[in-house]
Parts: sequence; C-alpha cells; structure tokens
Amino acid sequence: YQAIVFVDIKTVVMSKHGQVKSIKERWQIEGNNIKCFEGGWQSFSFQWESNTFSVVNQPSLGSGVYDSASSLLQYSFNQQPFYIFTIESNNESVRFVCKDILFLTPINWVYNTRTREFKLEENPNAETPEGLENFFEAGGDFPLYAAFFIVMFTRTQKTKQLYDARMNRNYQRCSKFTAFATVSPSLCQNCAKTPSICVCCSNTASIPAKFCKTCARSSNLCAKCGDATKGTKVAGNLCQKCGLGKQSELCAKMMF
Repeated sequence: YQAIVFVDIKTVVMSKHGQVKSIKERWQIEGNNIKCFEGGWQSFSFQWESNTFSVVNQPSLGSGVYDSASSLLQYSFNQQPFYIFTIESNNESVRFVCKDILFLTPINWVYNTRTREFKLEENPNAETPEGLENFFEAGGDFPLYAAFFIVMFTRTQKTKQLYDARMNRNYQRCSKFTAFATVSPSLCQNCAKTPSICVCCSNTASIPAKFCKTCARSSNLCAKCGDATKGTKVAGNLCQKCGLGKQSELCAKMMF
C-alpha cells in the first residue's frame, strides 16, 4: 500500500492520514487539510487539493502546483514562479531536480521509496540560507508531491525573504573615476541568470565595466547586488546608456 502511494508518479493519490517530519518540523494531513505542529507555521492553515498546495489563511506565502501533463512542480508568489522542479524516478527512488529558481543556487532532493526519506543532495558550492533541514521522513498516506512542497516550504520562505531584502536595497552607482583600473567587476550567479545584463540597470550590456581603486578591494562581491561571488564569475558590463562616452570610465560598482 505504501508503494502505491509513493511510487506511482503518474497519479497523485489523495490520502487521509499521514505525516512529514524532520528534527525541527512536524506536519500532518487529515483529508485535504495539512497542519504544522512543530516548525514555526502552527498558526497557518494549509491545504492539498487538485494537485495544489496552498496556505488558506495567508495566500501571500505562495502556492505550489503539480502539473501532471509536464511532470513539473512549481511554487509561485503572486502567480510569479519562484522555483520549478522536474521529476526523475526509478524503482528505488524519486529525484526532484531544480530546473529553475529565482534566487540562490538550485538544489536537488532524493526520495527513497523504501525508507520514505527525503535527503538533500550535497553541493558544497550551493548558496543557501543557514539553519535549514536537509532530511525529512514521510509516514502514513501522505501524497508524495504534497510532502515535497512541505519539505521545501521553510526553505522557500527564508529564501524569498532574502530575495525581497536584496530587491529592497537602495542602490547607487559609485561613479568614481577609474584611473589605472586593473580589476574588472563581476556578477554573482543570481545576477548572471539574466544574460548580458548591465551592472547598473536592467538593459542589455556589452561595454566592459570598471572598478575604482577603492571598490577593487571588494572584487569578491557582485558589482550589481553586493552579494558574494561564488563559483564561475561572469564579467560585468555596461549598456549603451550607462556606458555612454566618459560614463564607461566611471566605477560601475552599485552601492547600498
């Protein structure tokens, strides 16, 4: 019976009783209703109906949908996609692979169909909020995709908070003269998700940007958002407007 609920990837089976838990979190489902008993979300009402995970009394926390036609799991805020996962399955496991995420590094999860455990795949280069759970257990008749949205819920909310905080920063260009500049600006993985984006705005860019002597000391930080640059760095450029004439000789570092 357990194998039918968790292995049949083409059909989501509606269950009546089940739980998902980790060291810090404990969730239960009764019919279509999901309740958090430990983990910080006790005051909210959750629901799993028609392949949709929702926060009934707080829609601003987003919602998740499983699309059976494309086998995709998508979580959105105000109808704007925040993450999309694809599903890979075999007789022993179900792998949830992040196809796209609005902020930070994509991560993958593996669900063991025998032990009914979710484990986060290790990635030493992953950028992720601190203090999050990497291991969950499912029990009873919890629908697999509802369980996945719960496994990702706290991580998603904390990541969204970091994203909103970054987007609310008041940025201004340094604009100091870059005489004898030797260090070139670079973009972090998040800002580089938009190809050829200007360091100072959202236009398409192709003019090499420059750092002043002071800003060159923080060359390990993204020139556009100020976050740390990890992994492969992408060169920062200016658009035709921000790099017009002598503008290209001014420091492109965005300050906040």
